[in-house]
Formats: sequence, structure tokens, C-alpha cells
Amino acid sequence: MKYEIILEDKGQDLHRITTEADGKVIDVGVSHYPIDNAYIPVSQLRVGDLCQIHNPPYVYHGYLNYKVVEINTIASK
Repeated sequence: MKYEIILEDKGQDLHRITTEADGKVIDVGVSHYPIDNAYIPVSQLRVGDLCQIHNPPYVYHGYLNYKVVEINTIASK
């Protein structure tokens, strides 16, 4: 199972994040965002809240400046 997190659109390139079931970020839709070791605690996300993200060693327990609009479950094939 995977998750697709849709962020509010403020004209940025980053508006969709795909994670594994454990929260490991696997795709951000654009190539210039560093996603190595990035993790989003999907179980703690709430629509309307800022998107939490952890990306050691750069960000620990941080937030993106974009609110979560939608959280979709993607079934594994």
C-alpha cells in the first residue's frame, strides 16, 4: 500500500507526494527536491494541517509550508 498526499496549490512545483505504507517518501513529482531519507508520518497527518516531514540530517520534526488537502490510499499491485 502507498499513500498520495495532495498539498495546497500556492503556485509551487511541489503539490503531490507519494509515500510507502511506512511513510518513506518515494516520489515528489519534481526532480529538484531532495527526497533521500525523507519520511512523512502519514498516520499523524490531518487534512487542513501543515504537512509534517522529517528529512535527516536537514529537517527533524519539521513542517512544509503547505497544508494537506487530500490523503489518498493507493493499493499495491
